[in-house]
Amino acid sequence: MNKTYTKPYNDLVVLDCESYPNYSLFAFKNIQNDKIKTIEIKGKDSFLTDEQRTKLNTIIQKRITFGFNSRNYDIPIILYALKRSTSYQLYNMSNRIIKNNNSGWKTLKDFNLYGQKL
Repeated sequence: MNKTYTKPYNDLVVLDCESYPNYSLFAFKNIQNDKIKTIEIKGKDSFLTDEQRTKLNTIIQKRITFGFNSRNYDIPIILYALKRSTSYQLYNMSNRIIKNNNSGWKTLKDFNLYGQKL
């Protein structure tokens, strides 16, 4: 017998990340109720606070996320941010992904993110 587990739609969230030298944004929109949650890093040398890391971890672990190019861009950016990378470091990673058209596995390898626990 083939069993399939499906989560309710309220677990589906659209994911998008933006990165600038002094600002990083992690945005999530629940497709069921249109609620939006954002996490921001403000300042070139700033990184996620413990509270922000917990919030980001919770969303990534408890929700089903999807987005345009999220496997190759957003997920590596999030994993790097969770390692307490600064907004400027995230910006450099972002530029490298875009400039080299890196696949997700390549970025994870280059930034030593494989097997990183959330």
